[in-house]
Amino acid sequence: MTKIKLCGLSREIDIETANFLLPEYIGFVFATRSRRYVSPARANELKSLLDSRIQSVGVFVGERVEVVAELLNSGLIDIAQLHGEETDEYMTGLRKLSSKPIIKAFRLDSPKDAELAQDSAADFVLLDSGTGGIPYMNFLREKCPSASCVYVADTKNFPYGQKSSEQI
Repeated sequence: MTKIKLCGLSREIDIETANFLLPEYIGFVFATRSRRYVSPARANELKSLLDSRIQSVGVFVGERVEVVAELLNSGLIDIAQLHGEETDEYMTGLRKLSSKPIIKAFRLDSPKDAELAQDSAADFVLLDSGTGGIPYMNFLREKCPSASCVYVADTKNFPYGQKSSEQI
């Protein structure tokens, strides 16, 4: 079954659009260097407007494990998505602080990256096309024959929303 996540939501219109489309997940980016960064306080405001059928994902890059666990345990986010150099040891530490699911993102720039993704301790892996364009199919066949544990991210050609739900 295909599931959809809209990521980088930072405005009320983004939440309005998500509520209209009803994806399974939305993402709040907590990486301060991202142009789509939102503070936890802002994410809390936005989540209060979010349809309860949609789960929220927090996207982190190199954040302290205690901070991620705090946001998970507070209910602000339902899932942590790790987009930096977080290791299996990092995820083990996070699991000691929270029982919520973990997505680990991997850029597939080389065959070594696919191997790291295959052996990940994360509940789910997210495959980002990176710059190498490595095919995902071998990874999918070996790690998850049903592809139920894999997210594929390639939104380079997808426009960042400027329309309201009425315009879609």
